[in-house]
Amino acid sequence: MIDFKKVAYQTLKDAEGNEVKEYTYQGDEGQRGMSDDEIITFELHKKNEALEEMLNRSKDMIDQANSISSVAKMAKKIANVIKETKEIKKSGWNSFHLYEYATESDVKNGVRNVMADNDLILMNHIKNYEETTVTTRKGGKEFQVKLHVEYTLIDAETGYSRTFTKIGVGQDAGDKAFYKAETGALKYALTTLFLLPSGDGDPETDGRENDGTKKDDKPEEKDLLKMKTTAEFIMKTAKMESSLTIVGFLQSVANKCNILDEKGNAKDPDQLNIQEVAKMNVYLGKWKVMLIDQLKKQQNANDETMKERHQQQEQRKHNQAQMKKDASQIFGGRK
Repeated sequence: MIDFKKVAYQTLKDAEGNEVKEYTYQGDEGQRGMSDDEIITFELHKKNEALEEMLNRSKDMIDQANSISSVAKMAKKIANVIKETKEIKKSGWNSFHLYEYATESDVKNGVRNVMADNDLILMNHIKNYEETTVTTRKGGKEFQVKLHVEYTLIDAETGYSRTFTKIGVGQDAGDKAFYKAETGALKYALTTLFLLPSGDGDPETDGRENDGTKKDDKPEEKDLLKMKTTAEFIMKTAKMESSLTIVGFLQSVANKCNILDEKGNAKDPDQLNIQEVAKMNVYLGKWKVMLIDQLKKQQNANDETMKERHQQQEQRKHNQAQMKKDASQIFGGRK
């Protein structure tokens, strides 16, 4: 058996001008010519190599075509999820900045069935975990966890998958920092992958803002007290006390804020949830600021009027004094 790597050949022309190949073999005993059987074996080997290379190229082309087809199918399924997920429920309530947001659970529930209908599965793997202790604004200590989570989106129909990484950060005084980081990363992955609006921010990573408050929860006493005292200030300043009770006034505000019961009537103050009280306080707060601004303008106008009157009085006094002085000069010299 010859070593094909030691075979060399060149194309020559015979006396009649025909191309012929001359084969040589560089063996251990030196360079020599090759027999017909060796040449046939070598040529068959070359043809097999060429055939194998052609098959590999064909396989690569087929794989590339299948990959393009799989990418297109996955892209279409992602587009289907975006199209079919028309609205995400927002059950979270940010009591610090006063806005609704979609929790991680809301996002999962919003896309889970649609993903399943399109044979899409999302797997996760935590690549990196970091935990530190941070000092809060009030001087307290909390744990902060930062996760690098690798997500793999799999098309169960074709087996094609795409991998991407998202970062989640969670902070908590107890043992929920890891959970907040993990859920925050998942929510971020789903909302960016399927272009889902989740709210005005991401409070799930911030323990100060995400206190587990739901928009249908009962309001806190301090918020109710703020609503009542602001309403009393407005009624007294606008001189409404004689024509409205505080309950009636708050119902009129609820109606303006479109806070209605099932029958379409303005809600009573004791029926309001935490979100509705916050909405009322925002409205009342703006009204209060407007009234205070009006009072300041009126006070400034009164001050200007008093200043003008004082200047006029001083001018009259000055004029009278001048007249007396002139009269004294005119008539004082007569005998």
